[in-house]
Amino acid sequence: MLACCQETASMGSDNGRYLDLETILSNLPYQPSPPPVTHNAPKMNVQLDLPGYEEYLPTYWPGQKITGSVKIQLADPQSPIKVNHLRIALFGNVQVYGNHPGQPMTNGLFDYQKNEQLINTGLRIVKKSSTPQQTVMETRDNVTQGLDSEEEEDGNILYDERRWRLHCRRDEINAIESDIHPIETGNKKPKSKKKPEDRHMERLIRRVAEIDHTTNKSSGILNDPTCSKHQLSFEESSAFELNVNPSITNNTIAFSILVPTSRRLSGTFEHPHYPISYRIVAIMKCQDKKNSEMICYSTVKLRLEPFVDIHAHPFKPHIQSKPTRHYVRSKNNVLSGVFTFVLSSSSVLTHWLSKMSQKQNKRISPSTDYCSSFIQSHLELPKQAFERSQYVPLQLKLANHASHFKISAIQIRIELVRRINMICSMNEEVECSTVQSTAVIFKSSEEEENEDELVFFKHANMEFDLSKIIQIPENSTCTIFPESTKEVFTLNYDLDVKLRITGVLQDNVNDETMTSILQEPYHYHATHKNIIKHQEDDLSLPKEPYHHKFKTYTMHLEPLTIVVGNSGY
Repeated sequence: MLACCQETASMGSDNGRYLDLETILSNLPYQPSPPPVTHNAPKMNVQLDLPGYEEYLPTYWPGQKITGSVKIQLADPQSPIKVNHLRIALFGNVQVYGNHPGQPMTNGLFDYQKNEQLINTGLRIVKKSSTPQQTVMETRDNVTQGLDSEEEEDGNILYDERRWRLHCRRDEINAIESDIHPIETGNKKPKSKKKPEDRHMERLIRRVAEIDHTTNKSSGILNDPTCSKHQLSFEESSAFELNVNPSITNNTIAFSILVPTSRRLSGTFEHPHYPISYRIVAIMKCQDKKNSEMICYSTVKLRLEPFVDIHAHPFKPHIQSKPTRHYVRSKNNVLSGVFTFVLSSSSVLTHWLSKMSQKQNKRISPSTDYCSSFIQSHLELPKQAFERSQYVPLQLKLANHASHFKISAIQIRIELVRRINMICSMNEEVECSTVQSTAVIFKSSEEEENEDELVFFKHANMEFDLSKIIQIPENSTCTIFPESTKEVFTLNYDLDVKLRITGVLQDNVNDETMTSILQEPYHYHATHKNIIKHQEDDLSLPKEPYHHKFKTYTMHLEPLTIVVGNSGY
């Protein structure tokens, strides 16, 4: 397979004997390396205020605040620990992998393996002096958010008032600098650059999020050999001790993180190969009384709804698909049959011929058999975006320009199709699934209420109202745009429509036949009576003398892309 979005090492002929062993090892179940065991390490547990269940995650929307608390339990209440860095962050990422993380996906032309960070924003808990002149600390990445005494008590932040107070410093720690917009303060000072300490903790948060990423909750100890290797220094002024009060064994710190609306975030997407997940990560770098460094963490998974406003201006205009033509040959003309077959099979020739007919109306006669004997159809929608559980007001328009072909029945099959395309390479389609499929049939007898024996449609121009046929399921994933996944993949919905047109080819066409066809459009409304529930309900054609003359043409219309989103928050 061709490698894409990853770097793979090629193996020489000398390593051929290891191929079997490598294949066996790659097929083994994925087992992450066990965390280090530290008996004196504190235990962290992050909890959200919104309740969560086994199959239901707490759900948040852009603009909402994620509130919760972090409990830190000391192994020995008599031995306080020194906290060098404590951060609580909202982390989100998009991944692409095969059977498990670290293994490429190989179900397409290329091999795909990606892990892109979407958001990494949150709070840092630091020491705050109680001196009035030092109530506001230096802004590091964004703004400093201090808490007064009442807010600290309501937030269950436990501290010793005689020594210091804890406050939350809000940090925008997104990895993409261009996506972070500085917040203008009163002095309009530019946002300070991140320090190596902060960048290092960001990388650790990403590592933590990748541990047991399929579970809803996780906690443990993290190895960090890079800290001593690069000799990172942590600010002593921001460090504090836990627990200064021997009677308290559990330290509880409340937090509140705002889900940003300044950038388009994709919603949570549960998928075995293309997951998009979000979680709250609490990470603490601390030291015990023996100055042994430890990194403790705790995570909890949440569900994020995307910001896809169906009332946005780009989705309001009327849309329609490109017209599709099927050329109908004359019954007794072999050359015409070959010519019309080529035209119907070639969209390029069809497009060229339609342009020629528009520019040279005087040169090409409408009665020419090759150019005017065709059936044309297209789809229309009053807007492009719809919310879940909403019916799609689809309209289909069909025009019969083949005067020698009389239509008796039209079957319309509509499919709502979900497609995933990997745009990180060549926009290859890697998954296509049918969300909903319904078939309806219209017969000539429906054109007039009292004419049950009507064999053919009287109207050449027909409009079919299919607004009560396709309903977007309530559990549908919202449309995923490329910018919301950092150009990794997209998830789109298409309306695929297939027509089966059954009628009769007539030998001779005279003026009487032409005048019997009405040119004004006729409207048909699809109801539950038109839905095909069983195969035997497909077509019920009239009997002799026309039964042996019936012919069916199949048309695949151009797909119409729609957007699945939300109506508001």
